[in-house]
Amino acid sequence: SGKGAFPFILHCFSSGAELARVGVELGGYISFSGILTFKNSPEIREIARNVPRDRLLVETDAPYLAPMPHRGKRNEPSFVTHTAAV
Repeated sequence: SGKGAFPFILHCFSSGAELARVGVELGGYISFSGILTFKNSPEIREIARNVPRDRLLVETDAPYLAPMPHRGKRNEPSFVTHTAAV
């Protein structure tokens, strides 16, 4: 695989490790939302651990997918700090 024609973002990533690996290999960025903080998302956290720091992004996906401890509430941009901490 080579680099793609332009950079891209795999937004609100919740897929598997292979897609993340190929995305990075093609020059893309992997962006994680509050899903990363959910207790039932250990696989997503493991994938995030393996994404190179220069390809890893965090996002709010506001007004949806608020991270813990705000899960179930309207998501706000300031909550991205919870996702980044994980």
